[in-house]
Amino acid sequence: MRTTRAIQIASIAILGLGAAGCSTAGSSGHAGSPSGGSGSQATGQSNASQSSVSGASGTSTSASKAPTAGSQDQSQAAGSTAPICAAVNLTFAAGQPDGAAGSTYQPVVLTNKGTATCTLTGFPGVSFVAGDDGHQVGNAADKDKSKSVTAVTLAPGAKAQFVVRIAQAGNYDPSSCQPVAARGLRIYTPGETHSAFLPLDVQACSTTAQNQLTTGPVTAS
Repeated sequence: MRTTRAIQIASIAILGLGAAGCSTAGSSGHAGSPSGGSGSQATGQSNASQSSVSGASGTSTSASKAPTAGSQDQSQAAGSTAPICAAVNLTFAAGQPDGAAGSTYQPVVLTNKGTATCTLTGFPGVSFVAGDDGHQVGNAADKDKSKSVTAVTLAPGAKAQFVVRIAQAGNYDPSSCQPVAARGLRIYTPGETHSAFLPLDVQACSTTAQNQLTTGPVTAS
């Protein structure tokens, strides 16, 4: 009886250990599943966060490279500004002169013969030239600062003008004036370093004792 009882007790103990082992294994596996799910969810949130940051960074970078409305306006304004009229793209002609009080007021008409729009702003440089070599005689023209300066835009074929006041050489003492026959006027339009020649039959003082020429600014014709 005692032997049989001991065997029964041992069997019960073994069965209890087996059940405990199964319970432990099942508990471990059940706990591992939420842990894995939690890990997967955390990883997904992390990737989404990184994607969001990356997208924001990309947007920021793109915006920083994009031109602003202000810079576009400035660029368009700069692009619309016409260049200075080059002398080679202009024709020069003497307009109808007007005389008063010992002076002749000689209009000089400028025509844009080029294919692009250009601008003229300010006073031209004007002087008498004489001789076969076209050397300057007398002083270059003074600027009539009483006249206002405005930018004149010339489309192809459009005209502008300025007026040169020429004091008659006979107004001066011949010994100080020493008049000579000038061939015409050498003209530098505003901002230009290349000159043009306008034929004009006029007596010019060959000395620099007098200021015989005065010019106004370029104006619309």
